[in-house]
Amino acid sequence: MLSEAVWLAMKLARRICRRVRRWVDGPSFRIWRCSSLRRYGPMRPIQYRGHRFVVLSNDWRAFWLATRNDVNPQTRVPLRALLDLKPSLYVDVGANYGEFVAEALARGIRTVAIEPNPDLVACLQRTFGQHERLTILNEAAADLPDGEVLLATKPGLSGYSSLTPSVVEASVGPVVVTEKVSFIRVRCRTLSSMLEGIADLPSVVLKVDVEGHEIDVLRGAMRVLERVDEWWAILVEFDPEFLVRRGLDVDREFEQLKALAPAFGEYVGGRIAWRPWGGELAPRKHTDLILGSARFLKNVAAV
Repeated sequence: MLSEAVWLAMKLARRICRRVRRWVDGPSFRIWRCSSLRRYGPMRPIQYRGHRFVVLSNDWRAFWLATRNDVNPQTRVPLRALLDLKPSLYVDVGANYGEFVAEALARGIRTVAIEPNPDLVACLQRTFGQHERLTILNEAAADLPDGEVLLATKPGLSGYSSLTPSVVEASVGPVVVTEKVSFIRVRCRTLSSMLEGIADLPSVVLKVDVEGHEIDVLRGAMRVLERVDEWWAILVEFDPEFLVRRGLDVDREFEQLKALAPAFGEYVGGRIAWRPWGGELAPRKHTDLILGSARFLKNVAAV
């Protein structure tokens, strides 16, 4: 009984802290945005986890990066474990400001950063310059033939861009971000097409975070993953809410995702433990999933 009361008290305290932080963050963001625009213009430098990034001065996510020590540890921690295996190539689909790109380059890993939002691409180019191990592509990845699509974005919320307008329209930030959804025409093709010029692929780590279109990206990546000589691993966002906004069945999409990779990974005790898929059910809230190839399961699990 006592433990249950303590658990309820802690849950209530966390909820109150989140509401207080949200109440404080709104005015803080307004001040940060105003001072950033006045001092630096549309782009500004920030420091985040030991790296220097160029970000948009009016962006809520940029504010979080500038004022938080660790914005998304649920992605960063397992991804670092994959990068520590030193793949020959790291591909970041939905690179945003490039926090994970910086992690890969610091390890000397050849990197391809894919970002459809041209404003964020400009930030990536100013952050990393002409880095010899980095290729930046201003494109959208999907399971579509080479062509153009409309990308839905919301100025001030760089973390929410999607090929499905309803995903962006329903996304909310602080009350001080009130801009309406805008549309940008961008090039779109499969990941296999983007990477076909890379001849030597011993091992690949792929991160996919594209607001509800992750499975489409992976379907378009299968041809290039079949060319990988040794192993490949994927860290992919799975958000049931985004899938529902697209009018998709969450359980069906999860089963299709499981069919794309034979191995399932879990970050436990500082390492990733691999096993075949079992009877896992579709997550009911946002999470990151770790997928791997059969060769990865055989050759790397014991490392």
